Amino acid sequence: MPDFYNHPRSVDDVVDHITTRILDQLDLPAPAAERWAGLRAARGLSHTL
Repeated sequence: MPDFYNHPRSVDDVVDHITTRILDQLDLPAPAAERWAGLRAARGLSHTL
């Protein structure tokens, strides 16, 4: 299922995203993929509240 939270600019962006997700699920290398580490990592926080 395509998602639009990453604001794709073209159909190619949607296809690339889906392909990357499939490779990830099959545990195959996807060099362009970056796994999201969560909000704390996105904000640069390393401590817990």
